Amino acid sequence: MASAIVGVTLYGLWQGRPTWFYPWAGLALTLLSFFGYFAFVLLERAARLMAEGHFDTITWLGFAGAVLYFPLALAILASCIRVASRRDWLDASLMLSPSAPVVVWLAVLHQNGGIREAGLSLAGADTALAATFLAMAAAVAIFVRVRTRSLKLATMLATAALVLLAASSIYEPQLSLPALTGRALLLFGFLLSPAALEAAVARPIERAPGD
Repeated sequence: MASAIVGVTLYGLWQGRPTWFYPWAGLALTLLSFFGYFAFVLLERAARLMAEGHFDTITWLGFAGAVLYFPLALAILASCIRVASRRDWLDASLMLSPSAPVVVWLAVLHQNGGIREAGLSLAGADTALAATFLAMAAAVAIFVRVRTRSLKLATMLATAALVLLAASSIYEPQLSLPALTGRALLLFGFLLSPAALEAAVARPIERAPGD
């Protein structure tokens, strides 16, 4: 079912759907993050068993499947970014925005013992995750309606800042300035990566006539 959702969404993305479609594509792509988390857990477990001398077929299959998943997921993500960037890199950045709070939530789950053992200790994380998704819903409504690129960019970065504050409150309430700066660079770099990709692709095209 999840694969069908991702497949249909990606088909719509490649067909060049309107701006409002990109957040939905981003929500579908968050499934890659969930699958990636389970692949990471499987890889971690298989590596531990192999280190203990267990080399049975199931362990090998789990290890190989988890290892193969990551390049496949990255290829799908890169393809989606490339397709969305053909229209506007801001649309691609908007598509990536739902992944940030999901990755944060999964990281908190893992730090608290995984999905089964996290329990009530993640009440704050659930609240922060809900708040960031509400903020993104409002950001999408603004993003679709406004016409000025500067306002669209400001909306996206403000939402990213809220995600960063939520993540900081989950991990370390007394977060140091260097750590906060590092997280900000990672988050903004992830969201603005389509702009860098567009610039990298555009330069060779511009130089081609003079070659």
